[in-house]
Amino acid sequence: MPWKMNASRTLGPATRTTPRRPSQQGLPLPDPLRHAAERLFQTDLSQVRIIVSPLARRLGARAFTSGLKIYVDPSQYTPGTEQWLQLLGHELTHVVQQREGRVRNAHGYGVAVVRDEALEAEADEMGQVLMQALRKPAPEVMQRMARVVLSRPPKSQ
Repeated sequence: MPWKMNASRTLGPATRTTPRRPSQQGLPLPDPLRHAAERLFQTDLSQVRIIVSPLARRLGARAFTSGLKIYVDPSQYTPGTEQWLQLLGHELTHVVQQREGRVRNAHGYGVAVVRDEALEAEADEMGQVLMQALRKPAPEVMQRMARVVLSRPPKSQ
């Protein structure tokens, strides 16, 4: 997953979460972050769980998404940083893409690395938008969020 971020900057209390040891079931998204992401993605993310696991690294990734579970390499689990928000936004995009049926597993089952440039570009963009929105919800960021949301394909019923 191409993911670019040059700086790691600690954010203020509104976006900082207290690191907790995740259970086998994973950690829920912190409420302020979940609410912002739900506004951006226009969907319920209350069942999404974050699982800190070396499995992501074994797959050659910082993180990967399978259904409602986001597996994050321990070295990437850095709540409160811009890098974390961008990575989480990227992976939440994959949650939405999978939920909408836009991701196809070539094997039909199990964990598969899906290489789709359009899906990755969308995830990169949404990761950036979520990070910026949580860092500083300035009018230009809110306008960018609106443009991204409006450009997404309509949900099928």
